[in-house]
Amino acid sequence: MKNRIYYISRSLRTYWKYYLLQTLLSVSVLFIILLLLTSRDMVVIASIGATSFIVYAMPHAKSAMARAVLPSYVAGLVFGSLFGLIPVHNVILLALVYSMSVGCTIFFMLATDAKHPPAASVALGVALTGFQWEVTIAVLGSAVILSIAHHFSKHLLLDFSGFDTSGRESTRKHENRSQNPR
Repeated sequence: MKNRIYYISRSLRTYWKYYLLQTLLSVSVLFIILLLLTSRDMVVIASIGATSFIVYAMPHAKSAMARAVLPSYVAGLVFGSLFGLIPVHNVILLALVYSMSVGCTIFFMLATDAKHPPAASVALGVALTGFQWEVTIAVLGSAVILSIAHHFSKHLLLDFSGFDTSGRESTRKHENRSQNPR
């Protein structure tokens, strides 16, 4: 446990400016998005928070790119809407229908190599509540805002997905990829 605490403080000392910058960028963009959303949209808000984490903590990952975020969210909306139309009153069949909305979204993301995991939760949320234009606009608008903000700030951000399970960081991913984003 002592080594783990040391690791956190060492990492914080080294990258504190990036931690602060990337957190403030995430908070700023989410603040704008949340001002635009209503309480009806809250069923999908967790996915937007997860997208914000991916975009700002792992900015050079494939799942943070607009070409993964946007199609994945569209797929989540489409499959959630379609499966939400199936009239089922049996609890077991209802669970199957909701699961299938997520499964089809996952299949789409894998087949198109547009993998953005939070989009699967949109499929589930929309299947549960049914199609609503307000939710569709909120989800797509949020994904577009996050993708635009990511595009313009990506060159400032370090990719913090390079921490391995042993507690040591992969500095190659921090320093090289952040300086030369692909």
